[in-house]
Amino acid sequence: MAGKIRFLRGKTQDTGTTMVSVTLADGGTLDITGKEAIECAIIQNNTLKFQQSHQRPFYNRPLNWEFGYKGATMAASLILAGLYEPDTNVPTFKKFLPARISMMD
Repeated sequence: MAGKIRFLRGKTQDTGTTMVSVTLADGGTLDITGKEAIECAIIQNNTLKFQQSHQRPFYNRPLNWEFGYKGATMAASLILAGLYEPDTNVPTFKKFLPARISMMD
């Protein structure tokens, strides 16, 4: 009821997004104000943001089989213990030297 009274008195606040700024290829920015254009810009940004790891070594075979997508596997525990040895079918550029991780460092 109180919300309806505030609306009728004109005391409501519109808290929706009314403008987004997009960085252009040449380094400039473009301000977008249309509803559909804003939605498109946000979807494009989120797609880039949330898919940026798809081409990384841990997201692809064979490392994703060993570590999974949550890192809650025996291989992950071995890395934390400094005992992980990469399988022979892992390409050289994807191998790394395990380092001991200590909370005291």
